[in-house]
Amino acid sequence: MPSKTLPPDHRTVHEQRVQDSLSRFLERVADPVEAKPRNVEPVSYVLQAFAKEIGRLLVDGTLWTVWQSKRHLAGALFDTEGPDAGASEIAAPHYLTVIEAGAILDQLNVDSLLITWIRRPDGAECIRVSTEGPAIMALWLIRPPGDTASPVWRFLRSYLPGLKTYFIAVRALMQTIATVEASARRTVYEGKLRQLRTEREKDFTHRLKDIDQLLADIAGEDEREISCIDLAEDLAVTLLQELMGTGWAVRQVGSLQRDRPSFPGYLSGSDGTGAPADRRFADSLKLSGVCDVLASMVSLAVERTPPGPDRAAKEVICRRLAQIIRCLRALLGLSSEPEAPPLVRGEEALGLLPVWTRVHEACRALCRTRPGSDHEYEIATDLWGPAVQETLVLLPRQLELYSAIPGIGGGPESRRRGSPSARNWLSLWFTLRVLTSIGEIPQLGDRESCALHADLAFVLREALRFACFGSRNDYFFQPSTYAAALRRLVEYHAQVMVGLPRDYNIVHLLEEIGEQDGLNRYMAAEHLQHVLEVYIAGHFVLSVKVEVASPEGAAALPAELAGQTIAEALTSGGPHKNPERARLLTQAYSLASLFHDVGHLLFPHGSSPHDSLDRGDPEIATGLQKVGDRVNEAGGEIAQSCLEALGLAYYTRDELARFRAELQGAGEPNHGLLGAWYLHRVGVDVLGRSEDIDGFRETQTEILRMAVRAVLFHGASTGQIRSDVDPVATMLIVCNEIFEWDPGRHAAPAPSSIGRSFHVMAADVPSREPRDAWIKIPSLVVRAPPETPGALEAVLRVDPKQKTWPEIHIGLQVPQRLDVPVLRLWLAKAQSLGRLVATRHGLCPTVVMRSRVDVGLLARRLTTKSLLDRVAERKTLSAVRPALRAWLALRDRFQETESGDRSEESVRLGPLEQRYLFENLLVWLRRIEEEAWNVVQSIDAEDDDPPSSRRFVR
Repeated sequence: MPSKTLPPDHRTVHEQRVQDSLSRFLERVADPVEAKPRNVEPVSYVLQAFAKEIGRLLVDGTLWTVWQSKRHLAGALFDTEGPDAGASEIAAPHYLTVIEAGAILDQLNVDSLLITWIRRPDGAECIRVSTEGPAIMALWLIRPPGDTASPVWRFLRSYLPGLKTYFIAVRALMQTIATVEASARRTVYEGKLRQLRTEREKDFTHRLKDIDQLLADIAGEDEREISCIDLAEDLAVTLLQELMGTGWAVRQVGSLQRDRPSFPGYLSGSDGTGAPADRRFADSLKLSGVCDVLASMVSLAVERTPPGPDRAAKEVICRRLAQIIRCLRALLGLSSEPEAPPLVRGEEALGLLPVWTRVHEACRALCRTRPGSDHEYEIATDLWGPAVQETLVLLPRQLELYSAIPGIGGGPESRRRGSPSARNWLSLWFTLRVLTSIGEIPQLGDRESCALHADLAFVLREALRFACFGSRNDYFFQPSTYAAALRRLVEYHAQVMVGLPRDYNIVHLLEEIGEQDGLNRYMAAEHLQHVLEVYIAGHFVLSVKVEVASPEGAAALPAELAGQTIAEALTSGGPHKNPERARLLTQAYSLASLFHDVGHLLFPHGSSPHDSLDRGDPEIATGLQKVGDRVNEAGGEIAQSCLEALGLAYYTRDELARFRAELQGAGEPNHGLLGAWYLHRVGVDVLGRSEDIDGFRETQTEILRMAVRAVLFHGASTGQIRSDVDPVATMLIVCNEIFEWDPGRHAAPAPSSIGRSFHVMAADVPSREPRDAWIKIPSLVVRAPPETPGALEAVLRVDPKQKTWPEIHIGLQVPQRLDVPVLRLWLAKAQSLGRLVATRHGLCPTVVMRSRVDVGLLARRLTTKSLLDRVAERKTLSAVRPALRAWLALRDRFQETESGDRSEESVRLGPLEQRYLFENLLVWLRRIEEEAWNVVQSIDAEDDDPPSSRRFVR
């Protein structure tokens, strides 16, 4: 026991003792010989080592030490047996750290540390050394009641300068332990989250249970120790993708409203419980609880974060999470919607997503088999108007900021997953046009009008969801449901906005295209998708206005078209635009785009039995040959009948002779010829049943003629087409080549079918992966005038020095993802687009197609261009060699560049200034591919170490 009178140098002695004990403490903790036993928690081990050393420091007396942090609260007891006595955990450390009113005796701030003297009601006295702020930690030194004469406690203040150093060291250790544990817990959360995003074998009930449990673990974390708000957002998006990706006809959760017993998840019973067999109700109720937990995390995340960059980042996450919560609540039909967070520029799509989720839920309730109630109609009507007002303000801003078609504001080389989609951008543009036409007052009088509003809300919801979350690997949707909804919007646009006669029965046509009985309906699904894309893209291009950059000079002829739309520029031929003629062009394009590939449905393409099925049996082979001969014979007869039926009303004598020549030896009729004949027959019937009021028949006859010629020539392989004489055919050919469809290509499984059962997959239609990665029009600018809600101006800036305009740039997928070699795309599109002839103003779309050079070609020191140069010299291609050489000699059309570690090549496809490349395109394409493979084999034969990759041809 020391003397009751401390020596004069006691402060220096005590500080030295602290430094010595600190060194021993750090050695004890770091010594591998005295490493922590497996059955002892890290915090307890550190505190035991700390208690031993502080016991040596104080020499005598009884002392309890308690360490307190955000997640840990542990203590150790050093008894009177001596400095080497063992330490044990305090039974109730929480009880010791309670500070009651009036217990604080004094406080002192020492170098960012807060020292507090406390006297507890039970007589125990404490000194608390702590930090302030979000990373709070505290060291409690507690003297139990009794032994009041001990001088150690009375002069403990003398030890505080040294204890401060001790506290900082222990605090650093505790922080390290807490950080490691937090990092380990977050890693576990991230792993579980990745599993939830990728696995699809569990049903929704089990997945929702896992999501609920994981969310509970994440919500239990303190944001000041481990930030989990981003994980909560990711988990919420995963849940939203799960619910919305099932379409809108079937979903695993339903409304929790009490107004109708027929609502899914209806709360039956006075006690608010659902039917025992109603699992959807239990899922819906659990989803509601998930929304509540997410909302509480949003409210606490920012509050517990000090001002700074971390707080700003969390505010962004919380805004997004709040919008996702609104979407989930809209799926449940919960009317008590929380206040929407303020929107920031760039978050327009996320702000509109919950709006149209709620509108769609209200409108689809009117499309069920049972009649909707007055209350349901009131809900839909009340939601529609404000949603339209908000959309007309925000959606143009979204399209202006994230414009996928224009080339300004981002390099077109971007092929990253999640880059803006031209197809989705056009879909949003199209829905904006339809929404503007319908207006703020919904017309919900009959079932068809209700279905139109529900489908418009669904297309908007899904397009906005793709804009927000399309880059995620757990994003999926039902292509068949989306295509059916978009089909109805196209029907409305064609009949109501464009003004096509209803007798064309566009509804029936698109239903037939989308419901043909092909193998798993793959062909029909792709056909419908292609028709809708060509229709929407063409109307967008026709609506673009011309703006001439510098009209001065001799080459300023395009300045005559300044201020005109593309439709007006194609029909005016000069400075005096003709809006009426442009309107007829728009109607004719609508008709042509909807009917242009109907010929594929009129003749059984590819239905002839395969020769390999005979298995060497002569009778089977004879039977299959008869079937094939009959099909070819019928095809020839149908083609001749089509030519005679069309007569000279749709083509000149030269064009007729060319079509007859193309039919020689063909096994099946040209699908463009069949489609033109079919449209002609339908149009004649429509005209025969229409009243001739104010020249209606004459106008419709002209529209029909332009449309039939467009369908006829888009499927032809030769023959020049003047853009000023056949503007509809020009537009159809360009859009058909950009948004291409190959009916013979194999359809890959849809992302939404991965991991699903065959029964579920059979009900879905796979989405088609396009061959292009991006589509840009570099000279196109999109503006959203703030003074006009719903307005979106698309302006084409024309350089009068350009020979032809506009330019449309297409970036192909990497060659490994393409189903055909790049050279086939080059030649096929060069043949089709090369038939176009520009107007005197240079108006003729030119396509610039860019792609990476195939690694198989690079390994052989080749590119697509150099390979074609070699192929053109092959003897078997002597018949087409002059045309092929003349095209390859146009050096300004081909370009090769090096970008980082990759080689890129591009080709400009447009007017050839020659008649054509090939008379029989498909036959020569096959021969060229064969010769290209022969060239590659010859190179490999000359090389001692040939490359292993030979996949660039298929």
